[in-house]
Amino acid sequence: MFSIETVFGLVKNRLSSIVTISDFYASGNVIADGFRTVMLTADVFHITGHVHYFGLFLPGKKTVLTIHDVGHYEKTLKGIKKWIYKMLWFYLPLKRVQTITTISNFTKQRICHHFNIAPERVRVIYNPVDPQYRPGQPQRNSVPVILQIGSGHNKNLDNLVEAVRGIECKLVLVNRLNPSMLKRLTDYGIVYEQKFNLSKSELLETYQKSDILFFASTYEGFGLPIIEAQACGIPVITSNFGSMQEITENGQSAHLVDPTSVPEITAGIHKIVNDDVYRLRLIENGFVNSKRFSNDVIAMHYWELYQSMGKTGAQ
Repeated sequence: MFSIETVFGLVKNRLSSIVTISDFYASGNVIADGFRTVMLTADVFHITGHVHYFGLFLPGKKTVLTIHDVGHYEKTLKGIKKWIYKMLWFYLPLKRVQTITTISNFTKQRICHHFNIAPERVRVIYNPVDPQYRPGQPQRNSVPVILQIGSGHNKNLDNLVEAVRGIECKLVLVNRLNPSMLKRLTDYGIVYEQKFNLSKSELLETYQKSDILFFASTYEGFGLPIIEAQACGIPVITSNFGSMQEITENGQSAHLVDPTSVPEITAGIHKIVNDDVYRLRLIENGFVNSKRFSNDVIAMHYWELYQSMGKTGAQ
């Protein structure tokens, strides 16, 4: 998964001078992966991707399993598929591995709730922000540019579109829009630009040219675009619960809204656009907040974890 590869690519690069790292990728066949996995040797095994079932085959005392979220389990699956997924991706691997990490206290709570895991077994290590994310030349667009990133119903694009109806603004939407959404944008007379398959430099430029990031999702395991935008000096509107509230320090560095409330989203946009003192406070607090997620800080948390397992290397 692209976002996971990016996150742990940063960590690997930072630790490469003190840790010998080898990558191992899943084939998608659980049985075949099991045979391949038992042949591996390492001081520490770290399952960083969405292949939790590797934990069934690796030596438990040497294995770290990082869980990014449980949204697919909670929101999507039903019946026998949900039970199988629970057993292979969560319940059995979590029972076997010695060390469990996750990327927010919100996700930790969901893991412990669903899979009967003692809270002391789960360590929270946040995601790092890429140091490429930084402010561009100071500017404000004459017509506010509101950036929204990500596809999926949880990203709450429907309510954003309703909220900006009648507001003079431009939406920059980093996702592939379906025909019904394209029609609604046209019918409402909303100015918009659609972007996808952006390079890292293109995404950075998109952040830097925006006035607000809208990231009021209905569910997130973490919410990395919030931190990326803050590192670029962009004020953020996000949700007033879960990981999004957590990583913005209970709204000290972002404007929190009920994501199901169109009037609250509209009011938040007006507040940031029209109240310069408030907007600048969000930007300043966002810069401070983003430093908690620097790659140096997060990578050292993982290095300390590996050392606490009594080992000197990681795989």
